[in-house]
Amino acid sequence: GRGPSAEPSSHATHVAGTIAAAGVNPAALGMAPAAQIASYNYNRDLGEVARRAMSDPNEADMIQVSNHSYGYACGWDYTSTVPRWYGEYGDRQSALFGQYDQESQSWDQICYEAPYYLSLRAAGNDRGDQAPSDGTQYEYYQGRRGWISKRYDSDTDPGDDGADGGYDSTPPDGTAKNVMTVGAVQAAVSGAVRDVNAAAMTSFSSWGPTDDGRVKPDAVACGVRLLSCSAEGDDQYDTYSGTSMAVASATGGAALLLDLHQALFPGQVMRSATLKGLLLHTADDLGNPGPDYQFGWGLLNIRAAAALLLEQAGDAGTYRVVEDVLDAQAPERAYALFIGQGQGALATLCWTDPPATVSEDPDSSAPCLVNDLDLRIMDPQGSRHLPYVLDRTRPAEPAVPGDNTLDNVEQVRLPGPLTGGWITVSVSHKGVLRDGEQAFSLLVSVL
Repeated sequence: GRGPSAEPSSHATHVAGTIAAAGVNPAALGMAPAAQIASYNYNRDLGEVARRAMSDPNEADMIQVSNHSYGYACGWDYTSTVPRWYGEYGDRQSALFGQYDQESQSWDQICYEAPYYLSLRAAGNDRGDQAPSDGTQYEYYQGRRGWISKRYDSDTDPGDDGADGGYDSTPPDGTAKNVMTVGAVQAAVSGAVRDVNAAAMTSFSSWGPTDDGRVKPDAVACGVRLLSCSAEGDDQYDTYSGTSMAVASATGGAALLLDLHQALFPGQVMRSATLKGLLLHTADDLGNPGPDYQFGWGLLNIRAAAALLLEQAGDAGTYRVVEDVLDAQAPERAYALFIGQGQGALATLCWTDPPATVSEDPDSSAPCLVNDLDLRIMDPQGSRHLPYVLDRTRPAEPAVPGDNTLDNVEQVRLPGPLTGGWITVSVSHKGVLRDGEQAFSLLVSVL
């Protein structure tokens, strides 16, 4: 790809090909080969995106998805002539990991002001980056003094990135609430057939949680040995690995869903919260049951997401894909669905939350959620079921049902009841909503 005043880059070209290559080489066919790509360099991405992000469904020449296969340098970096430490000198781990900073806030602000635009971002390849060996020359940054050189001492200098079992290794540009952060797994293929069990976690993909305990990455996709275009020539191809490749696959898949939605619902435009919620709702669960800080909500399954859109289009009264609003006049919304004997249900709630305040403490655990919405399911026997919650202090532990006060994605899984009947899926909120209202998206499947 070529951005303004930028040299050709095989990394950017590879990413663009993964998203939308026409398939001159059939083995390198992109996810959405009819998509158009507007390519920019990353130096002024906030301003460039703000000018192009779709804030109103009637806007022309605006974008609904953007791909960001790049990110902060955090912790140890080996792309320079000597190892470099990106973090405060004296810290044993970089406080940048998991942090909700000014840039995170800026992305949330852009997404909040443009609710029909979704930013898809690489989770980062920092997990497991190792510190240098003792005596190795490395550099750290110290304000006006610039880069300072010293020899590494394992007794006093920073340790490996993600030293807490690999957790807390997500850079700040992936911690925003309203973006979709994508990690990398092995290809979910066995014998040329989709096999979710083959989608093993890579050694490099960054893990959550965020400092306030939110789920990151949001999901995962294949990011190992992807064949795509190279900038070395018009007929050149190469295989790359990384979360850059995984998020490119996700972006191409998102573009396919936008195209299908347009065909199924002419004149309607899908909100970004609907697109994100749809992708997470239909993902194949990996790792611990429910969400976790390694795989997020699971392995993206574009076919399953498309099937849910088709189900909604086939019967508008099914409440499979719902866009609605909470406000003072309607502080709660409820949707009744009938399920058969032995069946269960899965409901996912997603909303574009207002930007949070940035803390002066780089390791602040203060919640970044502004509008706290609540998803509940009442089963046919009258029992109320709560969404998944995770504990950031025990990141390897499975999610359990509870009151989620951190994430702007909530999910409730209703196991198959003993008898069928009507269930009620409800969405409400706590406290006062900023700006007086909150649009939300609800996805429901009968299991």
